[in-house]
Amino acid sequence: MKEMKLKRTYKLLILVVMTVILAAPAFAVMADRDSINNVFTVGNMDISIEEPSFDQKEADSLFPGKVVEKDPRVANNDKVDAYVFAQVKIPVKEVFTVADDGVSLSRAKRELFDFDSDKSWSLISKESTDGGSFMSYLYIYGTEEEPAVLRGMEKNAPEITDPIFRRVHFVNVLEGNGEDNSLTIPINVYGIQSASLEGKRAGEIFTILSNQLETAPDIEVDEESGGENEGEV
Repeated sequence: MKEMKLKRTYKLLILVVMTVILAAPAFAVMADRDSINNVFTVGNMDISIEEPSFDQKEADSLFPGKVVEKDPRVANNDKVDAYVFAQVKIPVKEVFTVADDGVSLSRAKRELFDFDSDKSWSLISKESTDGGSFMSYLYIYGTEEEPAVLRGMEKNAPEITDPIFRRVHFVNVLEGNGEDNSLTIPINVYGIQSASLEGKRAGEIFTILSNQLETAPDIEVDEESGGENEGEV
């Protein structure tokens, strides 16, 4: 009799459990997902030369002793901070010149233009190039010990250096030297990202730049002492 009651009890319990399971409501489970895919844009080294005061008409009417406004400056047209160098090449000829008192000087090789560099640029090298037909001046923006950083472009406005110089003076050449009617002052500018080069001197930085750019000038720079566009006069 007891066994029959237990069996009925078990059956009743099983029936109750099955009823609960079958009658259990279906719950909607809320779920969500998200992902992120950052875009990293590699900046470019984009520098250029500007000469806002230069007038080609003035350069086309050159005569001995004339001063021509010429103010090359470097613009950083991208967002990469940079150290910049400028190479100024002054033509050299064997000519007769006239001293300030009007006395004719003996024929000799000399640079045909004089200029005064701006104090914001520092000379780190000067040497004869191109078989002696040019004198090359290499400048760093800033100082040899602490090169200045030309900041990357902000709000679509390029950062610009001070002029390398502001004018050139054509030397007092005696007429009849047979000099070329067309003279050029090539100006080449070079930039290298400043990140990871902080604390290095100008000579060290230029050596690194020269190793990376085939177009960099072949100039020896004492590392312990301290893009290409051409302008024309």
